[in-house]
Amino acid sequence: MKSIRLKEVAIIELSNVDKKASDNEDLVTLCNFTDVYKNWAITQELSQTFMKATATSNEIKKFSLKRGQVAITKDSETRNDIGIATYIADTLNNTLLGYHCALITPNQDQLNGQFLNAFLHSNMAKKYFSNQASGSGQRYTLTLESISNLAIPCFDLEIQKNIANFLSNLDRKISLNNRIITKLEEMAKTIYEYWFLQFDFPNDEGKPYRQSGGAMQYGKELGREIPTDWEVLNLDERFEFVKGIEIGSSQYQSEWAEGRILFWRVGDMNGTCSTYADEGLFDDLLLQPKDICVSFDGSVGKVDFGLIGGYSSGLRKIYDKEEKINSSVIYQIFKSGYIQNIIHKYATGSNILHASSSIKNMRLPYNERMFDEFQKTVTPMFDKMVQAKQENQKLAELRDWLLPMLMNGQARAE
Repeated sequence: MKSIRLKEVAIIELSNVDKKASDNEDLVTLCNFTDVYKNWAITQELSQTFMKATATSNEIKKFSLKRGQVAITKDSETRNDIGIATYIADTLNNTLLGYHCALITPNQDQLNGQFLNAFLHSNMAKKYFSNQASGSGQRYTLTLESISNLAIPCFDLEIQKNIANFLSNLDRKISLNNRIITKLEEMAKTIYEYWFLQFDFPNDEGKPYRQSGGAMQYGKELGREIPTDWEVLNLDERFEFVKGIEIGSSQYQSEWAEGRILFWRVGDMNGTCSTYADEGLFDDLLLQPKDICVSFDGSVGKVDFGLIGGYSSGLRKIYDKEEKINSSVIYQIFKSGYIQNIIHKYATGSNILHASSSIKNMRLPYNERMFDEFQKTVTPMFDKMVQAKQENQKLAELRDWLLPMLMNGQARAE
């Protein structure tokens, strides 16, 4: 199949907009490395979650995001994390592409941005970028020349649009599921904080306990007041924290094959995993969809569910030894600001954080009856979240399976 160099059909700019805040610059929203890395497409709605920064008028002119553009990561600690693309689905006023990324503006008469985004997610593009990465150790990077010389398969613009529309439909369903998950998380979090941080769970009359004058006592271990008939729960005594294993980078595989499973690391949490390893390396140290996983090394305090496969030593799978508190509640416990603060308070290390010592300091106010009531409320929400996340993984697998066939002409999107 014929191909053409990216520089012949697009303009490529390497962003230098960082997270600084200067008084003499304009306030902007920044689409940074993580935003590009985790999302198939950047939308107006998604941009509302981006961080704030400042930029010069020249930076705003060059790196403001416009519909039809594609952004890629250009610097990272590993080769596999560079060249990851996202499509700019909306024109975003005063939203700029941040440092460690490159902005690609296709010539719309020759190259469809959604098609380019799809191609950049293919193994062909990923292998090219991995081979072109320069550097070693802690930092790999792509040069402007290496990005510019990427070979793009030649398809008529109409065929490009058909492929892009087909894959975009999959992405829209994934985005819808993500919105469902986010909304359910917000609902469960609100209830958890209302009941177990403010202690305004329903009393015997259905009224908020603390606001209605419910009796409180000082909990010395917690350093705060708790309801009189509640106790203090030591999480390291009640929960099992099962540490994963480190298999070594030589065991990493970039593609699925018979006998291989996904291998989840800290950097994959709350995103996608594209690393595989032989299943026999893990024995019974495997994750199932409803398991709660928390990071205690590196980026500490990440909490996730819906993961299937092996997991690294930076992660712990957490469950109740007594099998009374299920994953829907454990998820809320570890997402709460109270436990997150404990994890970060006891994290040690200058370059890489380690927070396993925080486990013995995790304590909660506890009442079995109220935990049971809360569990009945949030379990259906959590089950829907798991279902949506599993559906997303299947849709992503379908997309990744179809990509190479669409790109080499073995399959067609009508």
